[in-house]
Amino acid sequence: MTYNKDLNLICADVDFDPDDALTKKVKSFNVADGVILVMNSYGGDVNKALDLYDYLKTRNFTTVVSAYCVSSCAQFIFLGAKNRYVLGDGTVLMHGAPFDDKELSSPKIPKAVLAPLISVNNRYRTFLKDNRIPSDLVVGGKQSTGYQVVLDGTALWMPSKLDYAAAGIAVNYCDAEKYK
Repeated sequence: MTYNKDLNLICADVDFDPDDALTKKVKSFNVADGVILVMNSYGGDVNKALDLYDYLKTRNFTTVVSAYCVSSCAQFIFLGAKNRYVLGDGTVLMHGAPFDDKELSSPKIPKAVLAPLISVNNRYRTFLKDNRIPSDLVVGGKQSTGYQVVLDGTALWMPSKLDYAAAGIAVNYCDAEKYK
């Protein structure tokens, strides 16, 4: 990961690990308002992605996807940005949304993981509400896109321009023919 202070630009090709190395590194840069984050990530730990989002949201950040932004990268860093760009063949893939209360009350969920699950679930719901993002966009129930893929057993989809527009989310595409 690199930071160009003159351009206020971070280039990161990393995932969100439980040690929170990404957020710690970004904070060490002491970025200015309007920072641009060129992010390529397969996602990772939801809490750590939300920690980075919480830090960057006060800096009116822009996210640029040049190759791939998957899972927590797409659902928090891409969607949470003030401005969003997808370059060339860049791909933004999403999956899942917060659990509903019925799912959280399932006796199948071990008690040892219930409290942390409820905590991250509440953070996720707050993120969606604060950013006015309809959960349908990340759940995949009403997407018009036909582009879906399974990665390590997880079903992912790439919202289309129409999906983002219907959700009121502006995404800027640069030479991305496949999004037509």
